[in-house]
Amino acid sequence: NSGNYAYQGAVEHATQYVPLVLQPNGSLVSIGSPTHNTRVGQQLALTAGGGSNRGGIAINTYLADTQSPLIDFNRSRNNTIGSHTSVNSGDGIGGLIWRGSDGDEYIDTAALSVEVDGTPGNNDMPGRMMFFTTPDGTNSLVERVRIDNAGNVGIGTNNPDRLLHVQGNGGGQAIAVFEDDTVNANVLISATDANRNSILNFGDAGSTEIGQVDYDHNDDSMRFVVNASEAIRIKSDGKVGIGTDNPAYEL
Repeated sequence: NSGNYAYQGAVEHATQYVPLVLQPNGSLVSIGSPTHNTRVGQQLALTAGGGSNRGGIAINTYLADTQSPLIDFNRSRNNTIGSHTSVNSGDGIGGLIWRGSDGDEYIDTAALSVEVDGTPGNNDMPGRMMFFTTPDGTNSLVERVRIDNAGNVGIGTNNPDRLLHVQGNGGGQAIAVFEDDTVNANVLISATDANRNSILNFGDAGSTEIGQVDYDHNDDSMRFVVNASEAIRIKSDGKVGIGTDNPAYEL
């Protein structure tokens, strides 16, 4: 009406009318407020205040198929819409962020981010996913969990080198606690192949394996290994060998 908006009106929502504002050329859309409330210039702003409306987005799909609703993030390194330039390792692909008001401004509280994790190529796009939370008493996000392009999961580390890599800095406290208040808590280490062993390894600061507890599924014996040398073996009949892998007596 004054050149500031291409269109300004209202849409019916739950028997109430909420503002719908389209900026020139439809580049910015505001629903729920005439003010375009965004953080870094996002084109769509949804705002709710008061009443019984919680705000947000509802995605509803009625489909006799296995497919599900989808939010699709796409990224090209080209500034021209419709043109493609390959992204680089470390480039962000998409993210979700949650913020809460501290009384005078919004502060980050948690986030989920996806980045390129390696050098892309034709039909080759390695990726990683990171989960962040903000520690109590601060206003900065800290990465807590990472899943890299190999499927390795890191907790407390951004460079996991195993399917599960947990690194603690709790000042001597346990880095993992297993509890069950209905039955005995247990940790299961299982080999799906009966010809393979179930192994619990212990390493030094350089991740060199210096100790090992090994269950042999072939003869149902338990081995205790120190510095790559077997120290104790317990056979399936209960015989214990120290310095021998074939004890003939109870000890």
